Amino acid sequence: MSENPHSSGPAPIRCLMLPLHGGSLVVPNAVVAEVLHNQWLDEPHDSAPGWLSGSLQWQDNDELPVISFETLCDQAMGEQDRDTAVVVLHCLGEDPRLRHYGIRIADVPSFEFVDNTNLVAADNQSGNCDFVASRVFVKGLQASVPDLEELEALLTSA
Repeated sequence: MSENPHSSGPAPIRCLMLPLHGGSLVVPNAVVAEVLHNQWLDEPHDSAPGWLSGSLQWQDNDELPVISFETLCDQAMGEQDRDTAVVVLHCLGEDPRLRHYGIRIADVPSFEFVDNTNLVAADNQSGNCDFVASRVFVKGLQASVPDLEELEALLTSA
């Protein structure tokens, strides 16, 4: 984090809290390309992994893969209909086959400015799935920080 010359600590990072059916994810706003509501997902093909909720047409992508983070982490999933909200994330890697992907969300995301005064690592990090970098509290609300590199590796290998 870069230092803010007008304060005593690092500058806050603008983040999005992404509501899931079983908790929340927190991601830096910079990785979010768009939040889509009322999106009709195309069915995944028969041999697709269970965590792949489907795909949708988005901008110049023929097929934007959409994942269920809850299914990836073996958490209970809310009712799955094809009409859903999706947050589209920019990929951090440089694989030309995958520039963006989506994560199903349960509701409208909220913005939070996160810094060392309102972000606290959860004491218990045991039980984190492979796709959770850390469990944290943001302004007292528990959230998971997804491991975006692991998500991208999973998608490019699927």
